[in-house]
Amino acid sequence: MHKLFVVILLITFITTGCGNPLAGTNTGFLPVDGDYPGLVADGKRKTYLLEDDRDKYLGNNSVIFENYGLLDFFHNSYTLNGPANYLSIESYHLNGDNGAAGVFYYFVRRKLMTKGKSVDVGSDGVLDVKNEGRNLYFYKGRWFFALIYSGKGEVPDLLPLARMIAAKIPGQNWKPKGFRYLEVDGISSKYAYVSAGNAMNFAFLPPSVTTFVSSVGMEANIYISNFFDEDSADEAADAYRGLLRMGDNYKTTSIQIDGKKHEIYQALDEKEGLLMFTMYRKVIISISHVENTELATTLFEKVIRKINEDSAR
Repeated sequence: MHKLFVVILLITFITTGCGNPLAGTNTGFLPVDGDYPGLVADGKRKTYLLEDDRDKYLGNNSVIFENYGLLDFFHNSYTLNGPANYLSIESYHLNGDNGAAGVFYYFVRRKLMTKGKSVDVGSDGVLDVKNEGRNLYFYKGRWFFALIYSGKGEVPDLLPLARMIAAKIPGQNWKPKGFRYLEVDGISSKYAYVSAGNAMNFAFLPPSVTTFVSSVGMEANIYISNFFDEDSADEAADAYRGLLRMGDNYKTTSIQIDGKKHEIYQALDEKEGLLMFTMYRKVIISISHVENTELATTLFEKVIRKINEDSAR
């Protein structure tokens, strides 16, 4: 009787929504038969959990995904409205929303050369119009998706399918917080993206939201580096200060915001020019190639106030 109870319990677990192995995080939110009209899986679903397997499939892109914190990779092949209309869907699970955004902007900037068409899906999406709309990329939260159509028939509209997938992923269609922190006067947040790997190639900084700030310097960029906790941010700030102390003209200044003092550190770096940074809560804010320190200081203040405003939402 005990064995029979265990078998019944196992069958119940497998066939209910909470235990269905074909839904949710464990399968990368990939569609299954019946999810979308005309979409039929070909039974070749693959989950690449081992790094060796991922490297074989991703090829030269493997290092890029690893830099952005790839945790799991899922892939399935389908047909859409006919047996010769092949569609591949790839799902990438990153260790943070900055990582997912980073992969997305890598594709937008490097693969599509910024010539894709922006589409409203997930946190952000782009359609590869150079190839008749055969490829669609989007991300939401910690997930990045690539829909790649290689069928012989007329190219389908992939946007409704992408939106169906995005709707399955929990959470809001928000970009990472760093994008919102840059929405202040004096910063061109419209062109913000996530750095390709560690910001400025500094090992102590994670992939970070960045954009140019020409008002501060002709080559100036601002970086928003979010950390999971304040201890990690403190450790990174210590390493950052240590790096700047090895540069020329190291100095500290401070600003007062709502009665609280915030230290700003600066020095000349061999590659990044005059570099300034400050830390607020779990965020390190950096500006490279600074030519106008007064304007840079003003931007630090605006971003910190924006962080406060955003945290009150």
